[in-house]
Amino acid sequence: MRAAIRIFLKTLTALVLSTACLHAQAERSYTLDNGIDVIFIDDPGAAFCSAVLVCHLPQDYGAEFRANLSLLNHLVWSGGTSRGLSVKEHEFPLIALRFNGSISSQVTADALLIHYTLPREYLDEIFSYIALQLTGTELIPESLREAKEKVAASEQAARSSSVMNQLLRELQSRLWEDLPYRFRGTGSDGALDAATIDSVKETIGAVKNPSYWTLVVAGDFDTEKALADLRSTLGLIGADSGAQSEEEAVRRAVRLGVRLQLPASLSGRHALLAYRLPPAAQTKAEGMQLLAEYLRRSPGTKQLAIDLSGEGRFTEVRIGLDMRNHAGMLYLYASWESEISNDEVLERLSELAKLSAEDVLDSDALESARKALLISYWTRRESTQAYALWRAQRLAVGISRDEFPDRIGELDEEALRELAGELLTKDNRLTLVTIGR
Repeated sequence: MRAAIRIFLKTLTALVLSTACLHAQAERSYTLDNGIDVIFIDDPGAAFCSAVLVCHLPQDYGAEFRANLSLLNHLVWSGGTSRGLSVKEHEFPLIALRFNGSISSQVTADALLIHYTLPREYLDEIFSYIALQLTGTELIPESLREAKEKVAASEQAARSSSVMNQLLRELQSRLWEDLPYRFRGTGSDGALDAATIDSVKETIGAVKNPSYWTLVVAGDFDTEKALADLRSTLGLIGADSGAQSEEEAVRRAVRLGVRLQLPASLSGRHALLAYRLPPAAQTKAEGMQLLAEYLRRSPGTKQLAIDLSGEGRFTEVRIGLDMRNHAGMLYLYASWESEISNDEVLERLSELAKLSAEDVLDSDALESARKALLISYWTRRESTQAYALWRAQRLAVGISRDEFPDRIGELDEEALRELAGELLTKDNRLTLVTIGR
């Protein structure tokens, strides 16, 4: 039966690959005179075009910068004027509503992303809107106050979310102590309140350097016209005097391989193992994705969840992967209410990671993980908007080329064992458990 399942999964994966490859879009790359890297992704017949601007963040920054960046994520939609184009705040939502498209922005750990999806005949206007947001946004006290309220509400929601997310926030400040990732949420207490219009303008200056931007454009459009429109909009933007420096930040030493205890008044127990990973571009990212997906589906993970849930009590076992430009993280988390000790659960979680490095992998779980990742990839590839955003998010962490399906297909058990053996070690992790007050 197990052999039949493996054959079925491999056949289904091959079928997905062979069908999806027929729809793979061609790509072309350009660099504008001001340094913006542009990636055009052909999607013949697509009625909508998606454009995502990736504004990479400086090598290192402080809590104040993080708070100002969170505000900027909202303020770029407050309207303004640039090169004859004027847009009011209430008009931005109407742009998307009118054409059944979408507009948004987000701050990741490594970049500010601004995204538009509109009918293809409005691609030139997309470029104009983005250029206005980065050069002509009107900063007034009222807009700043509203942005602070929105960011504060979002930060409060994050702080009061699940216990797992709160524990991750505690651990990240130590796991990435040498990186700007150590700043949680809006940076630090007080940084948001201290932000001013002038400090936001300084942050815009640090972000506004076209040589640190990448623009992803996907859809069915005329390449020469798109390039001409880009040169007359985003291509005219120059770097501000406060633009990013290429100097490497001084890194602090990080202490890994230790166990931390967090006193808490909680009904259940919680344990978290977090392994620090190298930069995404240096980590064989696809291998880490397959490894994480395998761990989620492995017999050991399923058995641990069963053992912790005795007598119907609540339990949760989760495997997570966070890939970033400077350093990533793979974590194993458990929450339970039974009397099983912290030490025993920590040992079980540790064994899950060791299983990949030392023992034979479960073939069914591995092929199931591979199939799930490939189906997810090709499903995303069929959507202009979803694929453009995915590519932009990968570019933000330093992965410039899309070789995902080939690399996922090539990875075997030996490659995953080697990867786990290299990165999922006791000396390369932090451990956190909750204890009663």
